[in-house]
Amino acid sequence: MHAEIIRHLTLPKRYPLTTLCIVLIFVLCFCHPSAIPLKLPSVIGLDKIAHFIMYAGTCSVMWTEYLRKHQRINYWRMLLLAVVAPILMSGMIEIIQGIKTNYRGADIYDFYANSFGVLMSLLIPYGWWLKQKFGTTAQEKAAK
Repeated sequence: MHAEIIRHLTLPKRYPLTTLCIVLIFVLCFCHPSAIPLKLPSVIGLDKIAHFIMYAGTCSVMWTEYLRKHQRINYWRMLLLAVVAPILMSGMIEIIQGIKTNYRGADIYDFYANSFGVLMSLLIPYGWWLKQKFGTTAQEKAAK
């Protein structure tokens, strides 16, 4: 049991890019908007695109790091860690923004964009599965 706890505490060391992405999400979601020196154009939906990219990117990094370190996929664990956990994290962030900050608000559409990004990241393990099931990809066959 003790070894299992120690193993989980080393997750940031074993998955550094995933950890960095998660920390960046928290920083961006809770910093005051005036603290971000970037002036973005006023485009309708740009905020939702940013949310989608943050979560699709983070979960894609998570899948990629996991697949590079493991020969076999523990599908239940990854479903929990790379799908359910980021969606729950997104929901909790939106709730906390609405309750505890006066400069950010809870937005159900941010939650939808985040969740859609998480679900789109499932294309990575699907591609890995296809490669495992059918061998080389079409590009690799063409290169031979």
